[in-house]
Amino acid sequence: MSFREVEYCPLCGVPFEYCGINGSRKAAEACKAWLQANRPELFTLIHNEEADAAVNPLPTTETAPQKAKQLAVPPFGCPRNPAKHYDACVQVRIAQGCGRKQFTQIDGYDLFPQIEAKKLVKQFRHRFACGVAETELYSGGMVIEMQGAYVNECKAIMLELGIPKELVLDAAPGKKGGRKKGPKRIEKRVIGVK
Repeated sequence: MSFREVEYCPLCGVPFEYCGINGSRKAAEACKAWLQANRPELFTLIHNEEADAAVNPLPTTETAPQKAKQLAVPPFGCPRNPAKHYDACVQVRIAQGCGRKQFTQIDGYDLFPQIEAKKLVKQFRHRFACGVAETELYSGGMVIEMQGAYVNECKAIMLELGIPKELVLDAAPGKKGGRKKGPKRIEKRVIGVK
């Protein structure tokens, strides 16, 4: 087994090959400028565009098949960061309360001008006859939260309000069904005879 000595960036603290992956674009540019000024041989080794283009060629419009556009969806309930370019979409999910209680949460409704939060809350309250409120999550984002599991019904209402079907997403928090249980263990005891 051979070991390689790893050099770390003094600005961000990660190896030079990974500068700019986890940080912001400004930090990546600062790391790149520092590397070019102080370690030009390592800079040409890491940031060689001709070698990168040979290894990972960019697809051309003639050779690349047309794919459906993948939406850039923000994490559920996070406040919108203008620096990050997320697509405007409405996310609907079920959140687990205490015990068997469930809450339906809707996020991203504020990005569409035809939706007013107060009118939407009132419409949900009358249609589902349950407690509905606009609440702020711990992450800082505003969501509409209602008692009960109304995911499909909420999606239908969003479509009635004029939001395209591909922009109304089911943001399930994780796997459903809980932990997989294996077969019960049967213990066999042998009773000894004296």
